[in-house]
Amino acid sequence: MNKAASGNVTFLFTDIEGSTKLAQEFPDTYNSLIQQHDTILSSVIESNNGFTFKKVGDAFCCSFENTADALKAAHESQLKLNAHDWGVAKIKVRMGLHSGEAEYKNSDYVGYITLSRVNRIMSVAHGGQVLLTQEIYDTIVNTNPGGLSFRDLGERKLKDIILPEHVYQLSAEGLPVDFPPLKSLDFRPNNLPLQITKFIGREKEIDSVKQLLRSARMLTIVGPGGTGKTRLALRAANDLIDEFENGVWFVELSALNDPELIENEILQTLKLKEEGDKSIIDTLKEFLKDKQLLMIFDNSEHLLDKCASLVVVLLQSCARLKIISTSRESFNISGETIYKVPPLSVPDPGKIFTEESILEFESAKLFLDRATSIKHDFKITGDNVNALAVLCRRLDGIPFAIELAATRVNVLPVEKILERLNDRFKLLTRGGSTVLPHHQTLRALIDWSYDLLNDKEKVLLHRLSVFMGGWTYEAAEEICSDETIDEFEILDLLTSLENKSLINVIETEGMNRYNMLETIKQYCAEKFPDKSTTMKKHLDYFLKLSDADEMKSKGIEQIQWVRMLDADLDNLRTAIQWSFEKEEETSFRFVYLLSNFWLIKGYFKDGYQIAKKALAIETVTDKKLRAQALLTSAEMCYNLGNFPELEKSANESMSLFREAEDKYGIAACLIQLGNVSFTNLDMQKAKEYFDEALKISNEIDSKVLKAKALRNLSFLENQDIDYTAALNLKEESLKIFREIKDMYNTAFALATLGIFEYQRGHLERANSFSEESLSIARENGDQYFISINLINLGRIYSEKKDFLKAEYFIEDSLKIIKEYGYSLNLHPALINLAKISKDKGDCKKAIETYREFLRGSSNSGGNFFLKHALIGMSECYFKLKDFEQSLRLITYSEKNAEETKIKFSENESAFLSDYKSLIKEKLTDEKYSECKEEGLELSIEKLISY
Repeated sequence: MNKAASGNVTFLFTDIEGSTKLAQEFPDTYNSLIQQHDTILSSVIESNNGFTFKKVGDAFCCSFENTADALKAAHESQLKLNAHDWGVAKIKVRMGLHSGEAEYKNSDYVGYITLSRVNRIMSVAHGGQVLLTQEIYDTIVNTNPGGLSFRDLGERKLKDIILPEHVYQLSAEGLPVDFPPLKSLDFRPNNLPLQITKFIGREKEIDSVKQLLRSARMLTIVGPGGTGKTRLALRAANDLIDEFENGVWFVELSALNDPELIENEILQTLKLKEEGDKSIIDTLKEFLKDKQLLMIFDNSEHLLDKCASLVVVLLQSCARLKIISTSRESFNISGETIYKVPPLSVPDPGKIFTEESILEFESAKLFLDRATSIKHDFKITGDNVNALAVLCRRLDGIPFAIELAATRVNVLPVEKILERLNDRFKLLTRGGSTVLPHHQTLRALIDWSYDLLNDKEKVLLHRLSVFMGGWTYEAAEEICSDETIDEFEILDLLTSLENKSLINVIETEGMNRYNMLETIKQYCAEKFPDKSTTMKKHLDYFLKLSDADEMKSKGIEQIQWVRMLDADLDNLRTAIQWSFEKEEETSFRFVYLLSNFWLIKGYFKDGYQIAKKALAIETVTDKKLRAQALLTSAEMCYNLGNFPELEKSANESMSLFREAEDKYGIAACLIQLGNVSFTNLDMQKAKEYFDEALKISNEIDSKVLKAKALRNLSFLENQDIDYTAALNLKEESLKIFREIKDMYNTAFALATLGIFEYQRGHLERANSFSEESLSIARENGDQYFISINLINLGRIYSEKKDFLKAEYFIEDSLKIIKEYGYSLNLHPALINLAKISKDKGDCKKAIETYREFLRGSSNSGGNFFLKHALIGMSECYFKLKDFEQSLRLITYSEKNAEETKIKFSENESAFLSDYKSLIKEKLTDEKYSECKEEGLELSIEKLISY
């Protein structure tokens, strides 16, 4: 028996993937399978000089003195495990290797960091995959034992490991190459939907798509409905995900009817927020210009022209972007590569098949898999095998058609399914000569499936077709029930329709959400021409869902409300559009109720466009409704940077609210007008507006308006350097937001307090506020406030001289900022990254980072941060003994502060005064005066090029 190594030890940890599930599926043979597994591993480890120091269930923990032996053991183990006959069970073992310091004491190893790392590296692997750390790779890469090679998977964040780990995958002959993304904390970002059912066959097609995409930037996967274009694209993209640093993003277009909403859909998919007066296409181009990213445009045939023109613009502007489109037609644009999806392989006509030989064909494999999921004891027998062969051929190998047919095995034998299908095919061959045969086949199958439904199932299917982008059980229960279908029947009917593959269900965040294939939806539209009654109920339901106060009365707080609305965004758009067509006054109610949702989610252009569309309706004369729509328009204009229209809309709104004697509306308008004045640096006017808003909010006892007014007044006190007053206002505002459980504004208030306390030098309080705000922002999924709090935490740790942590927080924030396009947050991130370099003594690097800030300082509020850059640069030049430039910068910063009315804090004023005195000692009076004059003539452009 081999001995335990000590000192620098190489560890190999292994674990069976899904062992609990295997034990449940194979209770009679599982112990035998484990014994076979143990025998294989023990033999290989022993023969390669390894020592198994612990076994936990099916997991092996082994040590080696020699790294090459450990790698060889991992390779040989996988080969033998893969070659072993496990019967129907599929035993797949994941493995991880790492080298580090450890000592063997009392029958176990001591070395927490080393053992934790090897355990974490193993835990993120998939069955059959061998992962190793940088230490293993560095030791072995030049010796290359046994012709092994390695795939670089990049740096990954592992649970409980502070710094990212560089991960490699062992590649060698006989081992699988392609695996799903690693299960690390920072796996490649994506929104690829999880597939519940197995992906059958298509190995050749997957390889073809992957190879084409490696050389093409625009790949269109074309084919008729039901051929599996989407699933093929998703499977290929999933295999390639590690090749796209910035991830893979799935853009579902089937729910869109308006081509002008495509850009919004992409924006929301990428979780971007609209910026000021910048167009959405410019925002997308700016965000994607340097990203290594893959986008999948799914179901784009009904939006072909708009998609084609958009793709051309994006590909021309974004050199590392690649796009897959699934469509019934190509885009017909330059540089497009087209891949036509073939049908699944089908049994040859005229041949006799056995139960085994028919499974050489993908269509038969798919039918068997789906049939056994419906009826567990279904089998292919000598009696039904040839009927199945004919059935697969008659369905032309179309996956969707085969899946629908397979759902009937619980009520019909294969022979009867084929018999019914024959009748339908004969009927549809009499269609027009221009109709594709595949469309006829699919149409026949849908007709047949529909005819097998009972009356209530048919009625419910019709009504479900009004939903866009899916629905919840609660929505179906309220909208689709009446005297024909009792609400208590809805769940059973949904289950029945799902079992028959006419609808599907996806579990998202612990909730089931239903959806319907577009083909079925279009089919139902023909069967259900008059859907006005159901659309009216759909409208009423989503109007009620939009009412935050109504939802709160049912125990649904803000975070949950926002998530619910976001999940039903397509239904909201549908309801709003229907209100414009049928109930114009209701469209105004939507505008008012959804204003907070649009603000929280950053859907500013959506809110603005809908508000303007409502305001264009002249038949609605209710002054309060029009005032509310104008207020919403003003709120959206603030975030879009359209201040002239903001001021105009807010004034018009306030005038109407005054006529209606609506004090709440008046105060809300005053806050918006105060925001305009504050942005224009007219602090006195801003204070007048905020003071009046506060007075009214107290009169009407509106807590939310009072808290907003107090918060905004605190910003004015910040500018006046009255920290006591500012703190009192901020704390009172936070207290109110907590009381009313407004979590978005609570996170906002906490973040501002964290920044405020940092500025005052109260680091522990600043840390506490920022950590709490960060926690809420993460719960909300609010990347904007996550990035803000990471910046402040970086600043806090920088003040504590913990520069490693400080840089880690700021760099993490910068990743989010650049990923999501938060240009405003880029300013403080760069300023503080430069400050860290300055405090570490690397003044040249600090100056370059300050210059990077200056290049974009004219955008999105950069002027508020300019003084920090100028002061920081002046200090850097002083330390580099360039006293003349240091004085120029101090002079320019004082001039800028006077022009912008942004005051220096006491510490900043003292710093500038001290440095001017020190510089005066270094320069002659003449040179001192000359540099001051030159400082007055400085500009941002000169500083960038200096």
